[in-house]
Amino acid sequence: MSGLAGLSLLALAACTEADLASLTAAPGPARTTAGTAEEIDAGILLGGGRVALMPPAGFCIDPDSVTSSGREGFAMLARCHNLSPQTALTHLAGQAPAVMTVITKPWTEGDTPITATTIAAAYPAGAVIETRNGPAIPMVKARGEAALSGLDETHWRGAFVINDQLVVLGLFAPEDSRALGSAGARLLGQLASRTQSASRSIAAPLAASARD
Repeated sequence: MSGLAGLSLLALAACTEADLASLTAAPGPARTTAGTAEEIDAGILLGGGRVALMPPAGFCIDPDSVTSSGREGFAMLARCHNLSPQTALTHLAGQAPAVMTVITKPWTEGDTPITATTIAAAYPAGAVIETRNGPAIPMVKARGEAALSGLDETHWRGAFVINDQLVVLGLFAPEDSRALGSAGARLLGQLASRTQSASRSIAAPLAASARD
């Protein structure tokens, strides 16, 4: 995948979230295909086992949102008390203080480095409100299509590369929610840090498998 393709993923992520969210409108089993997302403790493995998605404290992965095919994957997270096996996340979006999304695709060495500037460049002129280069990951606060009904168009978007996988994170919340400010940036950073730490622990087995 070229660097341009990687940036296109950032630009199209909101659309992808809207499309995938529509699949979660009715309760049912987790939607997975070849390369099924494997459950690990409180998280799951995406990206063909290369990304260990680990929610921040108080958040859980909505099992009805998970899609996985080979090294491509998608999942949504919300406050644990807002989720149950009988309730789809989309029905709760207006009540949740924040909803986070995760999209992953393969990444090729030599692709455009992920920085707040390159993420911002993937948005239309005037859409980016704020940029941050850390401490956990580069991210931007921008306007765009809401991931789900009841959530504001303003959102946080961050990205990083781990185990040759591009991981794009999004955080959405209702209008006037504190999560649309610095609190949301911290949540997204916590999701990134926990996922990076857990994913590094599977890097050695992946390298050994590649040598076999």
